Amino acid sequence: MKHCRVAATQIDVRHGDVEHSLETHLGLIDAAAAAGCDLVVFPELSVTGHNGSPRVPSEKAASRDLRGADAPIVRGRREHL
Repeated sequence: MKHCRVAATQIDVRHGDVEHSLETHLGLIDAAAAAGCDLVVFPELSVTGHNGSPRVPSEKAASRDLRGADAPIVRGRREHL
């Protein structure tokens, strides 16, 4: 049976700040890969900058098209394959 090393993360996101969230995720992916992890698990919606706050997002955040926002994470992970 092959073993799989998993890293579970808990991060404090900046509400609506997708760029910061992506950088945080990529850094954690790099650290986990360097530690020999095969899978990194993130909190639901963390890449979008959603932190569970009931605040109404800013107009900029509300109008942002997030399709493909996880593409840098997918590319970052592929670099470690």
